[in-house]
Amino acid sequence: MTWSDKINLILRDNRITQKELASKLNISQGYISDILSGKSNNPTYNFIKGLNDNFNISNNWLLTGSGSMYDDDKKNLVPINTTDKIIMNNDHVQIPILDIKASAGYGREGVDNPNIIDYLDMAKHILGRYKPEKVVCVEVAGDSMEPNFRSGDYVLCAIGSIENDGFYIINLNNNILFKRLQFIKQNKIIIKATNPLYDPEEITEDDNDYFAIIGKVFKHIRTL
Repeated sequence: MTWSDKINLILRDNRITQKELASKLNISQGYISDILSGKSNNPTYNFIKGLNDNFNISNNWLLTGSGSMYDDDKKNLVPINTTDKIIMNNDHVQIPILDIKASAGYGREGVDNPNIIDYLDMAKHILGRYKPEKVVCVEVAGDSMEPNFRSGDYVLCAIGSIENDGFYIINLNNNILFKRLQFIKQNKIIIKATNPLYDPEEITEDDNDYFAIIGKVFKHIRTL
């Protein structure tokens, strides 16, 4: 289901016009028209949040296309842990969305203590073997991981998890990056992009002063 399909469904289901939706979200009608026509396929965070705040549209449904369109069932959920995030009953969990962008490019300035800007409601089974309290949602920025990952997409990262070769969020020279890592014997790591325009980089154990693995990326949430 495309973003155009989703917005059309929201309009029909709530019996509102493009103009009324634009007024409710405090955005231009042209912005909505661009999404409906397919001209814009990367809605902003504020647009997604506005749909959730004003129409109770599920973030999970908007970003992944799965689950219920509405968050009405959240009214009957009871928080069972309110430490780092709210884990809810009914097999759902709230994953924090951090105010950092993991650059799929040449890098962004690192953030020591990122703020939580919102929560993404997810079904627990999507997390697989990863503990909910260790999972965060991060936006991707840049083009070095294209065509697999696009700027504006989101990824779920298991903080502290270092496993086999795969996609990771890393800190390199105080820049938060999203890259593919290949682990080589004798404590060597190759940092790769999927975009052939970017050259790989080699890291050894002597580079620990400016390199650290933040966590493993295990879920891709594409914005259409």
